[in-house]
Amino acid sequence: MELPTSYDHWTQLDSLGFSALVGPIFGRIEDDGRSLYRLDPQEHHRNRSGVVHGGVIMTLADIAAAHTSRRAAPGCGLTTVQTDVHFMRAASITMPLICECIIDKLGLSLAFVDTG
Repeated sequence: MELPTSYDHWTQLDSLGFSALVGPIFGRIEDDGRSLYRLDPQEHHRNRSGVVHGGVIMTLADIAAAHTSRRAAPGCGLTTVQTDVHFMRAASITMPLICECIIDKLGLSLAFVDTG
């Protein structure tokens, strides 16, 4: 996936409550239906090792999954039931974080969303 260099075609998500402390977060829908979400790390996202704190990455994934689910099932209430995160390497504070979401399965009461 090519990293974006501008905010063309990105829309800022509404930030309420906890989300407002993390963002701004931007989203866009690709022609093939994938949802992409972007967060540009700031100094307050840095951990003691100088890279993006894992909690910021997990929060981006959670917000992205929720927005993707809401788009697929408008009007349904959403709650995260389970999150499984595998950190492959540190995220640089100087690079945008991009989360790609694909709905694997949409049931009557659960949505299974793959975030990567």
